[in-house]
Amino acid sequence: MSSRERGRTGNLDHARLGIIGISNDYQFRQNLSPKVKDTLCEREINFSQYDAEQLFAILEQRATKALRPDTYDAAALRKTAAIAARDRGSARQALELLMVAGDLAEERDGVLTESLVDEAEDDLERGRIEDRIRDQTVHAQYSLLALVHLSERTDAASRTKDVYRQYERVVTHNGSDPLSLDRFRDQLDELAMLGFAAKTQANEGRQGGRYNEYRATVATDPVVDILTSETDLSLHSDAAR
Repeated sequence: MSSRERGRTGNLDHARLGIIGISNDYQFRQNLSPKVKDTLCEREINFSQYDAEQLFAILEQRATKALRPDTYDAAALRKTAAIAARDRGSARQALELLMVAGDLAEERDGVLTESLVDEAEDDLERGRIEDRIRDQTVHAQYSLLALVHLSERTDAASRTKDVYRQYERVVTHNGSDPLSLDRFRDQLDELAMLGFAAKTQANEGRQGGRYNEYRATVATDPVVDILTSETDLSLHSDAAR
């Protein structure tokens, strides 16, 4: 900027003001005042999610700088890109997956393969589940443990009262007092909101009435292993009946 563009006080004599706003909320304009909407005259630029080819190009660029040529092949990178593309289309996710797979390769024979990418995906998913489980209250953990055991025994969803009976067995075995049925319903609804469970409403008419059913939406074995081996919870065989 030349000195002629500045006034004697050092302020700009001629300038144009531009505002760049970045948001993941496509409805953010609805929260703007009418005056702002009227004068904004915005130009929208949409950044779409990366597809598999774009993610592969990003991974290939990073791999050439971070990895030796003889420690990986294009198939492993394409596998990593495909996994990230079908999930969130996030470059950060793809790079994280590549990093974990690379760490596994370093622990093994030093070669990053497609099978190690699959293993890294499982490790990352397990880690996310572990973190989410540890963030829950102990009674939410009791509720989840009861629900996954019921879901393991049958593919059908279970009524609230059936899950509650299983929950009571788990709680009693761990030396605690169960919550009331109403508070337990709140626990199940919270698990459904967090993605641990699926909730459906059934209606059997006048005689049966309306009731809710729940089914675990996470893999049973990892959840049981996490809850029984990495927390203070335990499950007696009678509690799974």
